[in-house]
Amino acid sequence: MRSDYGYAVWEGEYDENGNQTLACYKGTDGELILRTDAGYAIEESEFDERGNKTEALYKGTDGELILRTDTGYAIEESEFDERGNKTETLFKGTDGELITMAMRSGRQNMTNVETRR
Repeated sequence: MRSDYGYAVWEGEYDENGNQTLACYKGTDGELILRTDAGYAIEESEFDERGNKTEALYKGTDGELILRTDTGYAIEESEFDERGNKTETLFKGTDGELITMAMRSGRQNMTNVETRR
């Protein structure tokens, strides 16, 4: 058991380009378990043709969207320009609506839209 994250088993899936599209965290009994550091059991990700992560969904042990305990959002959507630079990130709640959230990793607070021009 990883005492720092609270899970014993990690299972993942990858797309044809080697991008991790699914991560599941399980306990010693093989059942889904919430990560103690972030509060979710499943991360589903989508990538564009350049390998940029365009969407991440965080889910609980029931497979439903859940707010991450470390960041406060359930959905993260990013857009990239033609050179692969991130131009926008949207943070959304379990209802798909934009939310205001704060990063707890010592970085400055971020609102629901992060834009780089």
